Amino acid sequence: MIKQFELSKHATERAEQRGFNAEIVKFVARRGDIRKPALHGRRAVFLSDHQTDLLAARGVDFIFLESARRCLVVIARSGAVITVHDGARMTRTFN
Repeated sequence: MIKQFELSKHATERAEQRGFNAEIVKFVARRGDIRKPALHGRRAVFLSDHQTDLLAARGVDFIFLESARRCLVVIARSGAVITVHDGARMTRTFN
């Protein structure tokens, strides 16, 4: 889990292009339960359907969760979010 949150300029631009605000990106980076290895020691992080259901049961706003569930963040070894993808539009294969 990320303790400090850093969003690179590139990630900020990509998030905006893909319709995600910083709050959603931060939420996924911290609460994403699926963490897949990506190139150069990075990790791809996103929410599973199960995690989304649990968060909804805990009262997290449904519309917020629908957006967060599409958000996929790539985190560098340093812990900084370096890019953001719309996970609904890509296959989740990372190697």
